[in-house]
Amino acid sequence: AFLSLAMRAVPAALVLMFASCSLFPEKTATLWTNRPEFAFYAEIFNAEQNEYRIEIEYREYPGKAMEGAETVPDLVIGENLRSVSIIKYFESLEGFIKRSGLPLQNIYPALYETCLQEGNPVLLPVSFNLPALIFKENGSADLDSFFLSLESIMEQSKKFNAQSTRDFAVMGFSPRWEPEILYIKTLLLGVDFHETSQGQLAWNEQRLRDTVDYIRTWIRDVNGGPEKEQEFTDKFLYDPGYKLISSGRIGFYYTTLRDFFGIPVEKRNEIDYRWIAKEGKIPVLEDILYMGIPKQARNKRAAQAFISWFLSEETQEKIMEQVQERRLRLFGIAEGFSSLQHINEQIFPRFYPDLVGHIPPAEYLKIPGSLPPEWKKMKEEVLLPWLIREASGTGTGESLDRDLKTWILQKRGS
Repeated sequence: AFLSLAMRAVPAALVLMFASCSLFPEKTATLWTNRPEFAFYAEIFNAEQNEYRIEIEYREYPGKAMEGAETVPDLVIGENLRSVSIIKYFESLEGFIKRSGLPLQNIYPALYETCLQEGNPVLLPVSFNLPALIFKENGSADLDSFFLSLESIMEQSKKFNAQSTRDFAVMGFSPRWEPEILYIKTLLLGVDFHETSQGQLAWNEQRLRDTVDYIRTWIRDVNGGPEKEQEFTDKFLYDPGYKLISSGRIGFYYTTLRDFFGIPVEKRNEIDYRWIAKEGKIPVLEDILYMGIPKQARNKRAAQAFISWFLSEETQEKIMEQVQERRLRLFGIAEGFSSLQHINEQIFPRFYPDLVGHIPPAEYLKIPGSLPPEWKKMKEEVLLPWLIREASGTGTGESLDRDLKTWILQKRGS
C-alpha cells in the first residue's frame, strides 16, 4: 500500500530505491520511514550529488521498528520519535550540528526544544500540521482575521442556526461531525494527553470530564440535542464538507492545514479558513515529523549529509518548485509546514497563495508533549470512540482509563 501510494506521487523508476542494494554500501544510508514523499526527496538528493545515496525501506512505525531489530537503519523519519521507549535509540547530534553549521536559528525554538534529551539534541524536526475550520468566504464578516476560538465558533453556530426552520434545514457546526474535532477540544481545554517517564499515557481527568460536559452542552443548547443533530447529520451530511459549506447547508467544517490544501483549487474558491485556537495559541497536532540517527547506524556520514541537505532553505524551496513543475500531489514540506520558520513565512505563500495572511508567528504555536509509540492506534481505537459515546450520551459511564487498560490487555493477548 505504501509503495502504490508513493508511486502515484513520484516517478515509477523510484521503485528500485525500495528494493535495490547499493554498489557503494559505505556511502549509502538506509532510511526507515512510513512517509512516501521521502522517495521523491531521496530521488532529488541522489541526483544532485554522487558522493552519497539514500535508500528507503518502509516501516509502519519506523521508530518502534527499532525495538529488537537485528539491523538498524542509518536514518529514521517518523512520528512519535520523542517517546521515552524510542528516543533512547538515537545518538546525540550535537557534534554533527556544530561541524555542519546547521542553521538552528531558523528552526522554530519551541519545536527544537522538543528534540533535546538531557540538554543534547537527538532529533531534528521536519514538519508539522495545524487544525482549522473552513467556512464560506465572506459568510462571516465579523470573524477574527486569524483565529477561531471555541466561544466564537459557538456564537457563530447559533447565528447560523437561526436561519433554520424548526427541523434544522441548516446547521452551523457539530463537534460530532468529525471525531478529530473532539480531540482538538481536549487540547484546547487543557486535558493534556502525554507520556509519563515510565512510558504510560496520562491526562488531566477533571479537564477530560469538563470537555465532555462542554460538548454535551453545545449539542443541547446550540443544536437542539443529540437526536436533532443526528437527524440532520443522517439527512444532509453525505457530501464533502467544503461542498456543504459552498451550498450553505452548514456553517463550518473541521480540517487541517494538510487536508485544506488537498481540496482541489477550484473547489476552494468560495472557501475561507481560520486556525482553531484558545487564548491566542494554536495547538500543533501530535503528528509532528522528526528525523534522527540511531546509535548503531553504520553509515552515519550519508545520513548526516541528507539531513544537512534537507534542512537547508535552498533545498526546501527547490522541493516545492519541483513538486509544482511535476504537478505532484504533495503539500508543502513532508505534507505540512516546514520546521524552518523562514520557509513558511517567505516561501510558502509563493506556492500557496491561500496562506497569505495566515502564517502563524512562532509564539502562536502550542507544542504537544511526547506520546507513546502507539498513540495513533490508541487515539483511533480507544480515545475517539470513547469521546463520541460520552459526547452523545450513549456511553456506559466507564472511564477512559478502564477502556484503555482493556485495549492494552487485548493487544497483549492477541
